[in-house]
Amino acid sequence: SIRTYDDHDIVTFARVWTGFHRQPTRANFEMENRGTRNSIDPMRIEPDDRDFLPKIDLHDGYIGDSYPLCVDLPVRSFLRRGGRYTRRVSLGDVVHSDTTVLEPDVGSPLHATLCAAAVEGAACTFPSQLTLDSNLACSGADCSVNRIDVAKLMDGGVAVWFEFQPPPCVELAFFSDGTLFSGEQGVQPCASRAV
Repeated sequence: SIRTYDDHDIVTFARVWTGFHRQPTRANFEMENRGTRNSIDPMRIEPDDRDFLPKIDLHDGYIGDSYPLCVDLPVRSFLRRGGRYTRRVSLGDVVHSDTTVLEPDVGSPLHATLCAAAVEGAACTFPSQLTLDSNLACSGADCSVNRIDVAKLMDGGVAVWFEFQPPPCVELAFFSDGTLFSGEQGVQPCASRAV
């Protein structure tokens, strides 16, 4: 017999797509009708609307089984080979209540890499996307944090923002070292101490 999927698999895979919302409308693209939703930009994920429980794959395992645990990622992964940065127009594109912003020191390896000047002392070119091809040395402000969400560089009084996209990893839905944390509006979520 040929193994295939059933209704249980369909329901499980449908849970993967929960929490996705369209981006708000913006200028610089055509819309057939005023007020039509933005169908061009990638959808954003609203964590509160996500089904956070594990999803079974078609091979009797779980989606994400081959990825490392997020808590096991190396310290300062934003300086490691493979780290990806995307230039953003403004901080409003990536800001959240818990966003960690790093302003690397001028002259640090991270600043020089994101600046991407043709030669030392030349004007920065600020590439739209950049992937680190080697590990960078920790220098100055880079050494004071373990993880970042955004890097901020100054260019003649104007801020240039780069969003760091961490390597793919998974979080455990169940853990043995849980503790209550104080949250918004009196909610006390239970989370792993390792996070």
